Amino acid sequence: MIVIIMISLILYIIVAFSTYKAMPEIDKQRKYVYIIVGFIIVFLITYILASISLMGKDVQDAEILNIAKKTAIYLIAPINSLILMPIGNSISKTKGKRLTKQKLKKRLLIWMIVFIVCIVFFEQSYIKNFVEGLLVSKTW
Repeated sequence: MIVIIMISLILYIIVAFSTYKAMPEIDKQRKYVYIIVGFIIVFLITYILASISLMGKDVQDAEILNIAKKTAIYLIAPINSLILMPIGNSISKTKGKRLTKQKLKKRLLIWMIVFIVCIVFFEQSYIKNFVEGLLVSKTW
């Protein structure tokens, strides 16, 4: 599990650095708040999706299912952050007057539709299959 957590931390560092660099018009404190709050929101969304997708899963050892669920969350949450955090670039452009608020609203709407379709529908089955693969292999 230590290796999984290290991989997750490395991915989070990459996302944080790229998000920080993508928002030049926003001051440092707001960047830090955006990154931390974004990570928390993405982690919670991933946790909820994992919980929903594994609801009613019947296994002999609940502890193994719990470890598999944590593994999935630790690996998938930073990947979701890679997908979701770049919206900060558009917010930064709005602050710098390079993007109107109307265009930002359109981008956010399109982004939310894509997010809901891709993450919610596809990720639920992906998490379920990922955890089932871990439960079958039991090599960890």
